[in-house]
Amino acid sequence: MKHYCLCINCFEADNTSLIWAVGEVQSNLLAICRCPNGHVQISGLQYDLFDVLFTSGIHAYRKGFYSESVMSFAASLERAYELFIKLNLFKTVKTDNPLETIDKFWKEIEGQSERQYGAFCSAYLMTVREAWKANQEQVKFRNKVIHKGYIANSQEAKKYAEYIIGCLNNIMKAIKENFAEQRSPLYFHIKKLAKPAKEKSLKENPGAKYSANSGPSLLKWNSHNHEDATFADALALAESFDKTIGEQI
Repeated sequence: MKHYCLCINCFEADNTSLIWAVGEVQSNLLAICRCPNGHVQISGLQYDLFDVLFTSGIHAYRKGFYSESVMSFAASLERAYELFIKLNLFKTVKTDNPLETIDKFWKEIEGQSERQYGAFCSAYLMTVREAWKANQEQVKFRNKVIHKGYIANSQEAKKYAEYIIGCLNNIMKAIKENFAEQRSPLYFHIKKLAKPAKEKSLKENPGAKYSANSGPSLLKWNSHNHEDATFADALALAESFDKTIGEQI
């Protein structure tokens, strides 16, 4: 997934011109970006992984890669499950270092989506006091695309995206209502795990600068008051950003 950030070096030289550095987002949410003038910038995305994956799905959808958008939307939901599970455990597990304990727990199930889904359903029921209900029609559609090579069309991908964003809205609302104290410590713990990669990138790129990127979330996740996101809003925000980037896209 491409990533754009304002070049700090160019801005410091001339704050009247906005030059964009371009890179590719890695799974640790770091991007090594380069501007047209050759400056290197290490950009750290200040988002959760599920948010970035959803954004990737939006970009794929807008470019007409509908099956690829479905895959990103599905991955986004699974990573939202992961975040919810870890927050629930962080609130309930009583050890000397609960975050390290949770990391060890996750290693046992990180490659097993069915076990993760079971853990999420249990955590959601305990937290919200309601059973999580998946739309089985959309689950079957997702499996056709991911496991059987089904090629999705625009309407199918749109319907799936709307289902996913509804799921994410419910999860985000539950997190904000139930895990306010756990949210920041877990977030910074996750970012701390990416610190060695950041330092390695800076060392391998002499003269590079680091910047934290925290623009508006397409899911409105980082808004002060929870407001349900919509698929139409996410498309509009993505289009607006592309217009800002302009000819560098």
